[in-house]
Amino acid sequence: SCTDAQAGKGQGRWTDAKQWVYDFENDLPPGVRCTISRIASFKPASGELTGPERYQFSTGGPFIRDFEPGSYAKIDEQQMFMLELNGPATLDSVRENVWCAADGVGE
Repeated sequence: SCTDAQAGKGQGRWTDAKQWVYDFENDLPPGVRCTISRIASFKPASGELTGPERYQFSTGGPFIRDFEPGSYAKIDEQQMFMLELNGPATLDSVRENVWCAADGVGE
């Protein structure tokens, strides 16, 4: 199960006698958390299952793909920046994780 049910669509399959994988229909977007749980009543013909009963992962938050002005542009003291992210960000997340620092400025 995933926090974004649409993004979590896919299909599970066995790749060999011991390994099962889940193929997502599409790449998962940022901010999705998924949990994979094995069914407790499932017992293979060869004996007991080994390994964790539950596995969790998160895709993490969005990251910056590109920004303007670029790295070598002259920055004005009233500068505005435009960020291109790989997915949507919440206002709270931006407030907590985005800042600007100017090194070497005499003020």
